Amino acid sequence: MNIRPFIKDVSFDEQALRAMGEAFDQACDVLGTIGVGATVREIMAKRIIDVAQTSERDPSCLYRQALKALGIDETSATQMATEAKDHVFTSARLGARLSSFRN
Repeated sequence: MNIRPFIKDVSFDEQALRAMGEAFDQACDVLGTIGVGATVREIMAKRIIDVAQTSERDPSCLYRQALKALGIDETSATQMATEAKDHVFTSARLGARLSSFRN
């Protein structure tokens, strides 16, 4: 995902844009496994942008702030992502087994 479309009426240097992009990508990757939509991505992007305006450049901090905007801590986000991946994997394996019975 690209955070730049969410940046309006403010400018950032390349260091800030890289940090913000990294944080946004990480948040989207982690939460994308549980099926977050455009509204959630927009909330995360706005939070990252707001925090970056305070001169924060640490991608990890920006990432945690994006999660915080959703009321989620880093540990919970990681756990949800892991469980979602496991469920998808399990569902895929189950689907494969069921199709083998049909043949």
